[in-house]
Amino acid sequence: DHAYPPETEPFKADQSFPGKGGSVDWRKIRVPSGLMVSDDKYFKDSESFVFYVYAEVISPDDRQATACVGSDDGVKVWVNGALVHTNKADRALKPDQDRVDISLKKGRNTVLVKLIQNFGQWGLSFRIDDPDDQLKYVLP
Repeated sequence: DHAYPPETEPFKADQSFPGKGGSVDWRKIRVPSGLMVSDDKYFKDSESFVFYVYAEVISPDDRQATACVGSDDGVKVWVNGALVHTNKADRALKPDQDRVDISLKKGRNTVLVKLIQNFGQWGLSFRIDDPDDQLKYVLP
């Protein structure tokens, strides 16, 4: 439940933060569809850490949508600065484990996802259900 700087400060791509093993910063990662991250190449110690993902979603209009989240272990999701989902799970990753109703505004929408890793393997998946393929994901 501790709020680290990515939760309390505006996003800046060149920002660094004090981390478990020293300074940490934002890194650009590309995924083919939605987001799924599960790889120990990012961390020397893969136990007891938090991991943040930030992206922006461009919507052609104001709309209600469904965010689909999977996590190993706990997860929190913010859309446009508002906390929309919390799950203090201790589980293995499966895409779309949690489905969350969200509101998107016309134009740019910010998404911040926090993974809370306990021990063992870790992973995170996130996408917004978009059957008509109208949303665009961009990096700031």
